[in-house]
Amino acid sequence: MIKIIKNKREVVYRKIANILSEKIKAGVYKPQTKLPSETALSIKYSVSRLTIRRALEILLNENLIIKQKGVGSFVKDTFNQGNKILSGFTQEISSKNKKPRTEVIKFQKTIAFGNLCQELKVEEGEKLYYFERIRYVNEVPYIYEKTYMPVKLFPDLRKKDMRGSKYKYVENILEKKIIKNRHRVFPQMTDDLLSKLLHLKKGELLLKVIDTNFLEGNIPFEYCLSYFNTNNFEFILTVEK
Repeated sequence: MIKIIKNKREVVYRKIANILSEKIKAGVYKPQTKLPSETALSIKYSVSRLTIRRALEILLNENLIIKQKGVGSFVKDTFNQGNKILSGFTQEISSKNKKPRTEVIKFQKTIAFGNLCQELKVEEGEKLYYFERIRYVNEVPYIYEKTYMPVKLFPDLRKKDMRGSKYKYVENILEKKIIKNRHRVFPQMTDDLLSKLLHLKKGELLLKVIDTNFLEGNIPFEYCLSYFNTNNFEFILTVEK
């Protein structure tokens, strides 16, 4: 049993939230593991369950935990997507000792139209690859992607090439250098298709990210719409003066 010393300057439930937050960040409570129950925590810290509940609400708002009704609170398994263009999904997930897998559910050729022409700097009617992928971590669906790439830049692209990292294919195999990425991030509610693909309930919130990626010479090579399961991701934006 741990006795929390009351301090008028700090509300007890906030102090407990800070303790739990530090334990999560230190790895005492690891990602995807269940936290002790409200009853167990209330006994451990000699406070009421209401106090513990308010502390857990702080952790929930800080994106450190998720709650499953009737089950309990779990440490959120977050993947920092702020540096996607430099490392890519496969490398980032592998670095965390997790198993990435990519399923290509559609691969075909189409033609450029509308804003695709502007985004990829191609003429209307030019040939594009269009493919859809689901990115898994330990067999849990994290991302659903819809991607367009100019055929003229990658004439030999095949479906099997996109079962791995796009960026590895572009930089290591084709020896083309990726120089920058433009992100646009929007909140979106899941529809029937997204719920099915990402194993979410219809109406749950996810993040839609529109990426345009560029090769040396400021040549756009990819226009990608990605839908992220927000139970597993955090986006960090750092702005330097």
